[in-house]
Amino acid sequence: MESFVLHFTTLSFLFFILNSHAHPDEIKSLPGLNESIKFKHYAGLLKASETDNTFYWFVEAQEHAAQAPLILWLNGGPGCSSVGGLIEELGPYLLNEDGKTLRINPYGWNKHANLLIFESPAGVGYAHSSEFDLTTNDDKTADGNYAALKDFFKKFPDFRRHNVFITGESYAGIYLPTLMERILDNIDDFPLNIKGMAIGNGLLNNDINTDTQVQFSYNHGLIDQSLWETIETSCCNGCFQNCSFHNAKTGFCQYNINMITARMWYGGLNPYDMYRDCFNPFPIDQQTKLKKVGERFYCSVRGLTNEVVADKLERMMAKKAATVRDDKDNKNVKDIKDDKDVIEVIADPICMDSSAITHYMNLPEVREALNIPVTVPEWTHCSSKVSLVYQKQYNDVAPQIKKAVNAGLRVLLYYGDTDMACNFLMGAKFSKDLGLALVAENRPWKVDGQIAGFVTAYKGLDYLTVKGTGHMVPQWKPKEAFHMLDRFLNGLEY
Repeated sequence: MESFVLHFTTLSFLFFILNSHAHPDEIKSLPGLNESIKFKHYAGLLKASETDNTFYWFVEAQEHAAQAPLILWLNGGPGCSSVGGLIEELGPYLLNEDGKTLRINPYGWNKHANLLIFESPAGVGYAHSSEFDLTTNDDKTADGNYAALKDFFKKFPDFRRHNVFITGESYAGIYLPTLMERILDNIDDFPLNIKGMAIGNGLLNNDINTDTQVQFSYNHGLIDQSLWETIETSCCNGCFQNCSFHNAKTGFCQYNINMITARMWYGGLNPYDMYRDCFNPFPIDQQTKLKKVGERFYCSVRGLTNEVVADKLERMMAKKAATVRDDKDNKNVKDIKDDKDVIEVIADPICMDSSAITHYMNLPEVREALNIPVTVPEWTHCSSKVSLVYQKQYNDVAPQIKKAVNAGLRVLLYYGDTDMACNFLMGAKFSKDLGLALVAENRPWKVDGQIAGFVTAYKGLDYLTVKGTGHMVPQWKPKEAFHMLDRFLNGLEY
């Protein structure tokens, strides 16, 4: 009996010691999940700077976590939360429409990889700053993401030896190449087994995106033959190949390009997947409100400058409705950010329903489970406070992409081919214009015997399309996205 008591006491002591060393950020249970978590799961805050904190959510691989690669995922915007990517697109659990319960994702990206997401910059989701002014830019965001990544490896040093890949979508086309540049520039001071990056429907070059939008619109029947011929004549001297629509010289050409842009964004189509229903079509009262805002600042929806169209495009990717700029009085979004009509228009997402995720992420029990301090403001899917003051610095990330390729890293640029926000034609032209050696010409790739899209292989870079889907490939084509990721991580042919 005494031996049994001694043995039991020893086991109890060991159990206490092991649990006393549990990671302070570990998630033991998730509200809305009707089963126990079967793998290690963490969430909390990382230091992005002296004043800024990045929210992270980390789920270990379901299989062989100690050897599996580590993936960092970033959503774009700028101003949108990567939590959306995790619990709406590619994480182990997906949120149901009720905004209260979770379901198992059979194609979760953490099946064979450790999956990490960041919310950045400060002001996005639960990422926050001790400073009131949330003004930031591409370089500051890259610096913050790099600082947060280093802080993550301080919290989880064992994962620093793993193969590391950075991934994301949309404005992550800017976030990831600029982050990769920091990783490579500091590889001697902070060594990482960085292996590559995968960018989904990424905004890689503003000008190419604007130019290819026109061709995309014509090819998909958004504009008729008469308008197309008019544009060819007024913008391209009769030849649309390599026509710089973004650099329109005439008012008539500019008018027509802006009319196409307005149709893509305000015509009732879903800009993130033109064949998918629009959950929240741009309502008439919002169209009227936007027109009033435009007139107030001496511009109209169809009379915006090309600079503003590009500006508006990026903000629309952040699920905002519009931005305006008055070149006549040199006003910019910072001057009008307190205008009530502007805020109401910008804050309304087009064609997307964020109500479920917004409800879930603000539940007190969810905040507690994710280790969110009570002082942190409520969670929003996309932050107009960030997007309105965000300063975009990179029109083109070709130098950063080529730097990664020249460092021996693998790069994947994949595009859902029905996305209008960041269209696949941009990805194709951007990839070709890099000047990399062609390894294999365009060919179909398949999943379960069916064509899933098409892929062109360059030295160090693959350009790949996903057939019949839009901006959020992992959400809308989960099986194909999982297959694609698995092949990419393992360096296999698609």
